[in-house]
Amino acid sequence: SEGWRIAGRWKHLVILSPPDGNFLRVVDLRNDIETLRPNAPGDEATQSRYPNTGEANWENVDEETPDEWDTYNYASSDDTWCRDLYSLPTSAIPPEHTISSVKIIWRAKRSTNVGYGKPSLRSNSTTTDGTQVTLTGGWVTYSQQWNNNPADGQPWELADINALQIGTNLYRVGETIYYEPADTQLYVEITHSAVVAPTVTTPAVSDIGTTTATGNGNITDNGGENCSKRGVCWNTTGNPTVADSKSEETDSFGTGAFARPMTGLTPGQHYYVKAYAYNSAGYGYGSQVEFTTKETKTKTCTLAARLRKTREEAYSLAGRLFKTQTKDYTATAKLIKRIPKTYTLAARLLKLQTKPYTLTGKLVRPYTKECSLTAKIVKRQTKEYSLAARLFKTQTKDYTLAARLLKTQGKTYSLAGRLLKTRTQAYTLAAQLIERLTKDYTLAARLKKTQTKAYTLASRLLKTCTKGYTLAARLTKLAQTKTYTLAARPTDWGYGAEKSAATLLYKTKTYSLAGRLLKTQTMAYTLGARLRKTQEKAYSLAARLFSTLTKEYSLSAKLV
Repeated sequence: SEGWRIAGRWKHLVILSPPDGNFLRVVDLRNDIETLRPNAPGDEATQSRYPNTGEANWENVDEETPDEWDTYNYASSDDTWCRDLYSLPTSAIPPEHTISSVKIIWRAKRSTNVGYGKPSLRSNSTTTDGTQVTLTGGWVTYSQQWNNNPADGQPWELADINALQIGTNLYRVGETIYYEPADTQLYVEITHSAVVAPTVTTPAVSDIGTTTATGNGNITDNGGENCSKRGVCWNTTGNPTVADSKSEETDSFGTGAFARPMTGLTPGQHYYVKAYAYNSAGYGYGSQVEFTTKETKTKTCTLAARLRKTREEAYSLAGRLFKTQTKDYTATAKLIKRIPKTYTLAARLLKLQTKPYTLTGKLVRPYTKECSLTAKIVKRQTKEYSLAARLFKTQTKDYTLAARLLKTQGKTYSLAGRLLKTRTQAYTLAAQLIERLTKDYTLAARLKKTQTKAYTLASRLLKTCTKGYTLAARLTKLAQTKTYTLAARPTDWGYGAEKSAATLLYKTKTYSLAGRLLKTQTMAYTLGARLRKTQEKAYSLAARLFSTLTKEYSLSAKLV
């Protein structure tokens, strides 16, 4: 673009400075950047323009070098967002190129009060606003980039660019100075590049077996579009390609590591391997790595395992033999200790036997004697060995007897433990019986106390009964006296019939009182009978408790 200059360069990157020098841009020389500026009105126009000379709004912001206060558009309403959208010319990007980003660049300001602004774009009938910024008092260049189309979230396509509209959205807060906030320049930069073969690396092969292994790869750059294939290839001569053996998968792949299984390999064979990926520009291969499959060692391993097992069994047998030998040495030592005289005697005989051989003249006779003596010695030695065997057998029986005694002693200890446990239980039972006996004595004391109260109650009832009899006697005497007196006076009354009736009524009341006294006496007798019956039950319970106590004493005596 006109007015831009190179501020620096590093490898394939160039740092550019725009005409106003307000910001720097890093450009990848491997990519191309197309700049498109407004060339026609879009779907919205709510901003005002300055100067109002009849030109369209898009013409105030389409210049390559911003003219700032000479021509600009501004928000003409208070507390309202005002958006303008503008159409763009047809893009010249080749159809086979990949579009990686769309960036809107705009220059705006405010005067005194607060003002806001944000870039806008319209694609596929959808309008999207960018990030809101607070405008400053001077002209500042702002930018925002979209790597995917915000209308559908998919990568940009050439058709999206040819239908794209861009603009700004300005907001004026309250009553501010006229002609603010304002923008004076607007354009879009589209980054695109031709698709190249993907860049791939080949890590080392892993999980190496006799006939299988795992090939590894990593796509570090997809070349401008996602890869449709990726995998590993190999051969035994070097520099493998997809024309050789390969393990491949198909899909849409971006950058990243992957792994593929390698099968059908030959044991002990040396192989050469490359990772690869494919896009519309072709195949990209990684560097070559090498590996060797493992050899078949099944029989050798099996034989080694058998030998190891045999060796372990031999060691086990040697341990048993050593243990047996140790016992044999012990028995031999005991036998040697028992027959030292036999060896001494044999030595003497051998010494004695040597002399006859030196006597050539008297060989037959002494030799005969020596043979006879040797025969006796051998016989005696045989007896010694026999005796030693018997002693060994006797010793074995002693060991057996000792084992039995030890086992018997164990049973004795077990029996003693059981007797001790039984004795402890007997002590516990005795303690429980004593505790129960104490409770029985307490119960007997309570029964005796109850019996005493019963006697006291009977005494009180008897006393009451006595008083009742006395009262009955008095009442009877009094009533009889009054009755007779009344009976003696009937002739004094004028009406004999009424007097007889009065006398009869008084007698009736007297008899009624006597009946009540008799009923009270009967109840006293009944209560006495109940008390006597209760006393008998108490005596029966005491007898049972005494009998139980006697049995428990007997049981305690037996346990002790």
